[in-house]
Formats: sequence, C-alpha cells, structure tokens
Amino acid sequence: MIPRGDAASDDSRLTPSDRRKVGLAMLVLPWLIRLLKSTYRIQLVEGDVEKLLAEKPTVVLAGWHEGLLLSGSFLLERLVARGFPLAMLVSLSRDGEILARVVERLGIATVRGSTSRGGLSSLRRLYRILSKSGRSVGLAPDGPRGPAKRCQPGALLLAQLAGVPLLPIAGAADRAWRLGSWDRMFVPKPFARIAICIGEPLRVAPDLGSPELAVEAEKLARLLDELTARAAGALQSPAC
Repeated sequence: MIPRGDAASDDSRLTPSDRRKVGLAMLVLPWLIRLLKSTYRIQLVEGDVEKLLAEKPTVVLAGWHEGLLLSGSFLLERLVARGFPLAMLVSLSRDGEILARVVERLGIATVRGSTSRGGLSSLRRLYRILSKSGRSVGLAPDGPRGPAKRCQPGALLLAQLAGVPLLPIAGAADRAWRLGSWDRMFVPKPFARIAICIGEPLRVAPDLGSPELAVEAEKLARLLDELTARAAGALQSPAC
C-alpha cells in the first residue's frame, strides 16, 4: 500500500472554478486516453518486459518529460495492466491535480509533490514507496518545470538512497502533436506508431556525493537521448 497521505487528491489549494475544471476533466480525459491508446501500435524495441513482469523488481523508471505520454501508454498497456505495481510523482498544481486523478483512474498510484520545490520531502515520500510498498516509481529527471532534457540528480539520488536500480526509458512516435509547454510534450496522434526503448538497469553507488551524482546525471541525460534516437530510428523500419 501507498503510505497514508502520499496518494493523490489533495485539492485544498483549488478554487471552486478549479474544482469544476478538474471534475470536467475527469469525465472526459480517462475516456479519451483509453480511446486514443486503443488506436496506437506500440513496439518495444529494447528491454525485457516479461522479465519485469515475472520478477516485479522495485526500480526507479526515468524518462524525459516530453515523452511521458509515449512511455505512459506503453507502461499502462504492457506493465500496469498486467499487474506491475507503479507510482509516479505529480506536482501540486491544478494541472497536477487533474493528472493525478486521471492516472489513478488508469491504475497508477500517485505521490503529490515536486523534486524542486520541497524536494527533500517528496524524495522521502518516494523513498517510503520504494522501500515499504514494493511499488516502482516513475520520474522525469528534467521535471517538473525544466529546463527540458537537462537531467537533475533527483532520480539518481532516490535510486541511491533506496538501493534500487534506475531503469531508463524513452520513446518516439511517427506522428504526434507538440504542446506549447516548457517540455514541448509529445501527444501521439490517433493510429500513431510508438517505439519504446528500455535501457539496462543502472546501479548508483552508495558512496557517491553531489559532484559525482552531477556527473552521473549528465551520463543519464546522454543515455536518454541515445535511447530516444534509437526509438525514433526503429520507426523508420517498415517492420515496426
């Protein structure tokens, strides 16, 4: 179970207007996401899903914020729907409240907070998830406000403290809209082909300090860019 107080839906900061918008979004978005997802053709280019399902290891899944809907579609279809326990960090904003309620409805537990504002508190809650609930945690190392594709050390620090592997994940789509947000998030269009790459598990040595973690963050950023490029390359093949 998720520790009490860590799950989604703290709407105390929302105005009445915000609550109406959240309510409307809850009526529409889960249905729309399921409809769109049913049209996607998703291919795993790299990674071993069957091993993840068989062993259900506790890991930190890390991918760029721009690809959350790409990797999220894959995780929902190939892992969460088949019993892989997953939680994700969602911001305390109004948009975060909408996202939290939607992903809870789709089967992913949520933790409210930020790795930048009140970051230590959020990391403690995520640590409890990893160490006590048996759930894996999904994080965008460049979130929640960017800069885009600049890896912050939070995901690496969490994996280090919890003593669990970090699993990098990246994706690409052959047709997608790009939002006007800071991350320029991809929204796959109907009937899009999506390719996903899951890298090898990374272990973060327990004796690394802040300077070493900053170096590892740069390596993780390069790795995520490489996985994204390989996913995009796979879409050029007619077999995808």
